[in-house]
Amino acid sequence: MNTKEHSGFIQRLMANGDINYWDSEIEKAAEQDKNCVRVNILLLRGINRLKLLKFNLPNALFQGKNRDLCVTYLTASIYNEIVCDGAVNIVVFMENKNEERCLANVIEWELKRKYERMKIYGNFGDDIRIDNSMTFSYNFTKELQQNLVPLLGNEKQGSCIGVDVGGTNIKTVIIKSGNVVYSAIEEVHREGGGQVLKSQILLGILKAKVEAQKKRYNIKCLGLTFPAPIKKAKDRSFKIVRMTNFERYWKEANKGSSDFTEDYNALNGIVDDIRKQDIHYIEVMNDADAFGFNEIFHRISQGEGKGVDAILAP
Repeated sequence: MNTKEHSGFIQRLMANGDINYWDSEIEKAAEQDKNCVRVNILLLRGINRLKLLKFNLPNALFQGKNRDLCVTYLTASIYNEIVCDGAVNIVVFMENKNEERCLANVIEWELKRKYERMKIYGNFGDDIRIDNSMTFSYNFTKELQQNLVPLLGNEKQGSCIGVDVGGTNIKTVIIKSGNVVYSAIEEVHREGGGQVLKSQILLGILKAKVEAQKKRYNIKCLGLTFPAPIKKAKDRSFKIVRMTNFERYWKEANKGSSDFTEDYNALNGIVDDIRKQDIHYIEVMNDADAFGFNEIFHRISQGEGKGVDAILAP
């Protein structure tokens, strides 16, 4: 790449903020550059889960002020990947180890400066570690994360309550033998804070329980979904990371305070209150995850795939 081509390439990047355009322009420039630089970014996503992002970058992006463009491109690419599929660790690999160490440091600084909420969407609010190849260590394990277990016989014969908490409404249903036999919708009182939302959920469950008792349905389990990232612990306890669509209303209810500790404490303790209604098999999930599992189970039940009857294990 000669000086004129170099200048035109940089100007095109600076004039266009579309990441897809940058992907295309950088790829074309790298193909023409015999001195292009390879940068590999390893994303660790938990037990035995990883993905490698490969970047061929024209050498021009490592010269002078152009390094800022390089870091902007890499951090935006990393962020887009992590908010979609998550990560617990980011590792930078380059042939030049001094350059690798410097690049890892500036990527870490840039991610913290521009994408401070990345850890909320990508790692349930926990910090995402950023390493270079010299500080990184990883061990494979034989441990398997079993999300599904065979559905027990008494749960097949019983009925379940499902509660979907949305940004506008709370929908509560009773499902018996795969069919919805009761459904109720109540508007969410978002301005009331987490404690009021919790009370609305519990009231909806109580009404469903009363209806089940009238019809002599035997409620064996309950599923509860929230429009929020849900972090699960190994003991199957859960933590709502952030309910973005609710916090602006909670802030008004809290007289301008952005401290939502009590709101989240109320919601994260809801399972103990549900158990008081004699429901002990309870699963809490993100609403999008629940939709995905529903699609899997539906296809299995329709004979579109091989599998067994299953339910999420507590």
